[in-house]
Amino acid sequence: RFGIGQGGPMDELSFLWANKLLENHFNETVIEVGLGQAEFIFLLETQIAITGADLRAKINGNRVFPWRTYSLKENDNLSFSRPLNGQFAYVAIYKGFKVLKHLGSSSTVVRENLGGLNRDGVPLEKKDTLEYMPFSGGVERQVPFRFIPSFNKEQILNIIRGYQFDEFSKVSINTVLTSEFTVSDKSNRMGFRLRDAFINPPKLEMQSEGIVKGAIQIPPDGNPIVLLSDRQTLGGYPKIGCLCFDSISQLVQRKPGDKVRFKILDSNAAFERQKIIYKYFQIKKTPFL
Repeated sequence: RFGIGQGGPMDELSFLWANKLLENHFNETVIEVGLGQAEFIFLLETQIAITGADLRAKINGNRVFPWRTYSLKENDNLSFSRPLNGQFAYVAIYKGFKVLKHLGSSSTVVRENLGGLNRDGVPLEKKDTLEYMPFSGGVERQVPFRFIPSFNKEQILNIIRGYQFDEFSKVSINTVLTSEFTVSDKSNRMGFRLRDAFINPPKLEMQSEGIVKGAIQIPPDGNPIVLLSDRQTLGGYPKIGCLCFDSISQLVQRKPGDKVRFKILDSNAAFERQKIIYKYFQIKKTPFL
């Protein structure tokens, strides 16, 4: 109601898995590491989970891998280098990091100057300190192999029909469903831009309307924009579709130059799929499309 961006993790599925591995509440505060080049020293023993992109993580100089938990002792060092695959990794800690919340959230939204450690929208910086509860004796867990996503191969992303789907020509809809799109280097947390396949937008006089995460806008240049975590609250471009929950997680892990395709999923099937995800991660709210 304040007209500010949503914020939150780019890859929500990896975020959920990080807390699930530690048996945390699904919405405990975690650290999102974008593209690596980060280092953390743990001053108290604890257990962490790493999920999402493989950013060549190391504990005390020894290579470790995402999608599992690790027990740490006092003064252990966790570092991330450049990505092997994907873009965003998640570090959860037993019972979550203890941080102040702003408008009910601990997320950092740089473009809004909101949230984060000091509630001023500034990302974590050198010598910042995050508090947490010390913990020892945790059971080591890992995500079952069949549930670990691949961020390397070309991905077919599921979408449902958007608000203005029926206003697009058959040619434009066919282009969306048969073309290979390339992730642009102009992509960011606000939205991923796609190129290499022109979609002719309908000539509509539109008023701005609410934007959900995953909405696929078609601006006048015909290159789709998929709106993401730090998107604006309103938009006036026609929307041909919206990415399904788990397909958003797949898209945001794609680097510039990576290829994606789209497939329409029936909205009822998408709703049931999201209900299964919510139930597994014990999310106490109703999915919406």
